Amino acid sequence: MAYNYFDKLDSVARGRYSTKLVLINSDECPYKFPAGVWKNNPSCWPDLQFGDVYSYLIDSPGIFTRASMKSYKSLDAHNYFQSGWVQTVYSYKPSTSAYTILKADVRPSQRLNEEPHYPWVALSGVGSVAVAHCDCLAGLAESCSHIAALLFKVEAAVRLGYTTKLCTELPCKWNADFVKKVQPAPMKDIQFYKTSCVNKAKKVKVGHLSSTQQEQQTLLQTLHACNSKPVVLSTFDNYSDKFQGNFC
Repeated sequence: MAYNYFDKLDSVARGRYSTKLVLINSDECPYKFPAGVWKNNPSCWPDLQFGDVYSYLIDSPGIFTRASMKSYKSLDAHNYFQSGWVQTVYSYKPSTSAYTILKADVRPSQRLNEEPHYPWVALSGVGSVAVAHCDCLAGLAESCSHIAALLFKVEAAVRLGYTTKLCTELPCKWNADFVKKVQPAPMKDIQFYKTSCVNKAKKVKVGHLSSTQQEQQTLLQTLHACNSKPVVLSTFDNYSDKFQGNFC
């Protein structure tokens, strides 16, 4: 965790970051909270709904638009969540704040040696997103894919009912289910397509019935009765004589 993240910011970035902390009435940077205060307990998470995620991502400066959110499952952020790049989500509610802060490490890609990013979000008691932050380049001033991936995982837990149960084996196991290490593999064993593509239904080939001789003749006679003779008739016996001498 980037414990000294706040101290390393320049004056402008530090002021912007401090504004976020003031909004949630937090006296300390979440990156400096003691490790012992964080809980792996989905039942402590606020009731975050998809509408809350949508509103925050749309209203915040960043890469998300109304058009992109219509197909949110194709976004990199949702793919991070589906692919297991969002690690265990931990929560903590400071005594001085009315907001619950949730954090998780999020792998930025499938590159083996790249360090994860560390987004955190502050949710109100009813689940609305107050502020969010990530230590990536975009996370200081806007909503990034790592923040969105964290929100998508929390929203999924709420939707699946894991936040309404005590921290039994199933919710905690689900929360801790992520890709812990990317193993190198031969190219033939690597999946190069997104998870969303796997779930798309394959196109079903529609069979075509052959027309009967009578049906073919009826069609040709109908075409022959037209004032302007379709050129396709020139390829059929008994009808091609009408086109003789008309071609150079």
